[in-house]
Amino acid sequence: QLSLFFDAFILQYKFGVNEFNKEKMFNYLMNKYPSSKSVEILRRYIQEDLDDKKELKTAFLANDSVSSFKDFSKDTNFTNKYLFIDVWASWCMPCRAEFTHNKALDKLLSKYNNIEKIYISIDEDKDSWKSAIKNHNLSGFHILANTKLKEYLNKNIFDSKGITIPRYIL
Repeated sequence: QLSLFFDAFILQYKFGVNEFNKEKMFNYLMNKYPSSKSVEILRRYIQEDLDDKKELKTAFLANDSVSSFKDFSKDTNFTNKYLFIDVWASWCMPCRAEFTHNKALDKLLSKYNNIEKIYISIDEDKDSWKSAIKNHNLSGFHILANTKLKEYLNKNIFDSKGITIPRYIL
């Protein structure tokens, strides 16, 4: 049963499912099971996270003026830039699992000074969206898709078959 508990903790920790106070939970486990191999594994995860913590650099784009990708060209942040677009939602577990690769993606994109990353969320709940951005340390430009942008995505990117995520567009 203890093993199952640690497995659940690791899933929640790595994929941001059911966010909770990770440090408080880790301290509890460390005090309760000090010689456990599972606690040592968790310690490594936490140390990796602490080592990777960077200042969150986000910019939220006004969603009322964006109804297609062409509208991004009106923003001076994207002049003469390629866009790496990540279509996602806070409730999408595959999307959140993919965020574990952001460190490698950021390293790759940093080699090019003409690529900007935009996260387009199809969330309905603004608070969940912002919480997931913070929890996953998602630096970059963010927009919460309005109805027109969702219609554009469905028609032009997904051939009117419904929006499936995660989806990446360059």
